[in-house]
Amino acid sequence: MTGLYSTAAVRRVSQEPPQGQESKVLIPVKATGIPDALKRLNQWVVWSYRLTDGKFKKPPLNPRTMRDASTNDPSTWADFAAALAVYEDGKADGIGVVMRAGSGVVGIDLDRCIDENGNVEPNALRIVERINSYTELSPSGTGLHVFALADLPVARRSGPVELYGTSQYLTVTGCVFEDHH
Repeated sequence: MTGLYSTAAVRRVSQEPPQGQESKVLIPVKATGIPDALKRLNQWVVWSYRLTDGKFKKPPLNPRTMRDASTNDPSTWADFAAALAVYEDGKADGIGVVMRAGSGVVGIDLDRCIDENGNVEPNALRIVERINSYTELSPSGTGLHVFALADLPVARRSGPVELYGTSQYLTVTGCVFEDHH
């Protein structure tokens, strides 16, 4: 697969990267692509890139205060509309949803599975096809996030695949991968 997004559909983060590193490419949020089942959750945060130890990080932020959010403290989360408004006002680089035990939604993070030509690694494609659920591009455009209706009591990681069911958050772009809505 090639041509996942055009250069017109991405923007660069304003913070200057360390010498020798490229600036981050950012897939914009497309709210219309995000499933209603996710929008209904009151587990939304926003995020902005922070340069920490020479690497860009995406810590979750409380949409109401713009201070650090905790994936264990629901008082630091908001509804979808509040998070989206902060993003649309340009106060954050993106939005995300906290995975919470009992919410019935889990997230799968497939890191660095898309190359610079838009080709998806076969193992990642097999996971997406097997789960057959809502899948979107990550903010960098180099990974995929899969959201599914299930419960997972603890987070699990195996190589570049991370499974989140509680106490973690995943960024959300709404940039649907192929036809996986």
